[in-house]
Amino acid sequence: MSSETSSEVVGADDDLEQAGFGYSLMRSLVTPIWTFNIYPLAYVTIGMALAAVEYGGWDWRLWGLAVVTIWFGDEGVHNFDLAPEDIAIHLDRRVQMAVGVVYVAIGVAGGVALAYLTTWWFLALVAVGTFFSLAYNLEWFGGIFHDRDYITGTGNLSLNVTGIPAFGGYFLIAQTANLDLLGMAIFALGMMINMSALDILEQDAKAVRYQIFETPSTRDVEADVERLQGRAMQVHVHNMIAFWGMAIGLFVMFGL
Repeated sequence: MSSETSSEVVGADDDLEQAGFGYSLMRSLVTPIWTFNIYPLAYVTIGMALAAVEYGGWDWRLWGLAVVTIWFGDEGVHNFDLAPEDIAIHLDRRVQMAVGVVYVAIGVAGGVALAYLTTWWFLALVAVGTFFSLAYNLEWFGGIFHDRDYITGTGNLSLNVTGIPAFGGYFLIAQTANLDLLGMAIFALGMMINMSALDILEQDAKAVRYQIFETPSTRDVEADVERLQGRAMQVHVHNMIAFWGMAIGLFVMFGL
């Protein structure tokens, strides 16, 4: 498991001191890894755009609410992800957890509002997304849905970042279950495989990521350059499979 700790501080000077309430709050309201929100925001937009092409309508109101919902939900679980004692060790964990709870609550409320404006079946996606996001970032069940050495961890990350936003965005516009929805599910699966390819390369660069995002950590992170080189071909295979998955999904949506 990646939860083993080391005495070495990654991403900061050795004389690091814990920040006060104000700084911890500022870094919790907008987390150091907020840029990762771009992925689900992009995928929900893609899903809604595909549905708009098929069903002849784009709804800026739904898109705006979906973006706000994902932003707060993602930032909320990011706070949980950065709250363990060996991650972001300069921040007050109590502040991170409190902001995380509020943000996740806002995200869930946004999901309920989207269901109210479209179809109550959307609540199923809200429930699934909330559960698996919390399972990943709080490392429930012994971290089986978080540890990316296992397919459950990688799959869960891809599901939350890619699959649910894309499929959910499509469903917000389509609001119906038919063959097109199956095509979107296949398309979303292809994008999930593509996301897993990105994650493969990221695993051996975590120490660098902690430095870039100014997230001091004592977590024992892997940095295996030889393994990274070997994984380069694995990434290409993932991307080829992802392409064909997305192509098949598009054919089902628009060709059948």
